[in-house]
Amino acid sequence: MHMKREELKKNIHDGNIDNFYIFCGSIDWLKKIYIKRLEEAFLGKDEKCEKMELQNEEEWENIKNDLSSSSLFSHHQIFHIIMNFPIKKLLPVHSKNLILIDTEKCLPTFDKKYTVPMEKIGNDELIKYVSYVFSKYKKSFDAQLPQYIVDNLPDPAFLEKFLEKLILYMGEEKDIVRNTVDTFLSFAPQTTALNVIQAILDKDLPQTLNEIDNLSFLNIHPSILVATAATIFSRIVICKTTSIEEIKHMKDGWKILKYKRKADKISLDELTKLVLIFYNFDLFLKKTGEKGAYSILKGMLIKWIST
Repeated sequence: MHMKREELKKNIHDGNIDNFYIFCGSIDWLKKIYIKRLEEAFLGKDEKCEKMELQNEEEWENIKNDLSSSSLFSHHQIFHIIMNFPIKKLLPVHSKNLILIDTEKCLPTFDKKYTVPMEKIGNDELIKYVSYVFSKYKKSFDAQLPQYIVDNLPDPAFLEKFLEKLILYMGEEKDIVRNTVDTFLSFAPQTTALNVIQAILDKDLPQTLNEIDNLSFLNIHPSILVATAATIFSRIVICKTTSIEEIKHMKDGWKILKYKRKADKISLDELTKLVLIFYNFDLFLKKTGEKGAYSILKGMLIKWIST
């Protein structure tokens, strides 16, 4: 069984820190919170971890011996290793340093003892985070506003960026009001991405192409569209394979039921083909980058929408 975040938090507080962790999942701001906690506990408040980005498995194999060798470093260090490639198996690297692996996918082949999923975050935790950020910047806000933001943001993975831009826009103003939040929600990257997915599911080709052009014009990275699609498609699958009563008893079930009508209009076969399109699009992004990505996606979608 994977290590739960609550267990890791307790271990950090108690000083019971291992020398190897795998942070997997797409919620980067949640990873940052725990990285900061590890930095303060392992290094002290004034020290920061060393960040490395790896592009392939060969680089990982080449660097493992150096990471485990304490003789190369004058003091203990945290090495934050970002895996910019899909890795199928991760076993602990034994070291007096702290090795922190950062990867997007949580796979069953990872050593579960050291794996901490940074995903499937509950509403209560999200609301606390919004309140924390507002309080940190000494902003005044209605008690219901954090809940409103969480309910209307399509994907928690983008919460940090949304709050950063909102705080920056507010400047010296103290009061954050709902009208300001609504303005930012309408222009949030994930909201624009949501418009694309809605047009695709409606099989409205002109609108789909227009919304994709909007993403490109606003310089929104294609990975945001992929993440938004994954969230929506997973909710539609649940709607198609689970009874309404069961969904109602799920945590955040009301968010899933919002897509019941969409689920009724699309067959599982059509949805499977659509998921495959975005899976291949995601692979394309990881291999070649974002240049020309939206044009490629248009070509992939035209056939699916037209059939």
